[in-house]
Amino acid sequence: MNGCTAASELLVKTPEAVGVVADKGYDSQAVRDQVVKQGGKPVIPERKNSVAGNGEIDWYLYKHRHWVENAFSRLKHYRGIAPALISLGATLEAQWR
Repeated sequence: MNGCTAASELLVKTPEAVGVVADKGYDSQAVRDQVVKQGGKPVIPERKNSVAGNGEIDWYLYKHRHWVENAFSRLKHYRGIAPALISLGATLEAQWR
């Protein structure tokens, strides 16, 4: 399923928002229309081959989306390391007894 199709369906189920920030993968008129219909402002950069322009994008807000995405990426990275360290600690503790 295309991400834009799923995004439109998910946006219907979300509460009202002041804005929706997404990356270029969600650049479709259907997603933009759904956000505006729910009273929000779409903050989605256009793709290179996009027909409709969006010069009014809030680039400052879009930069914060990138920071949040990086934070989740780091959390996911350490999620894999933490259980290994916990099990290693339990193993070392058992050896000391």
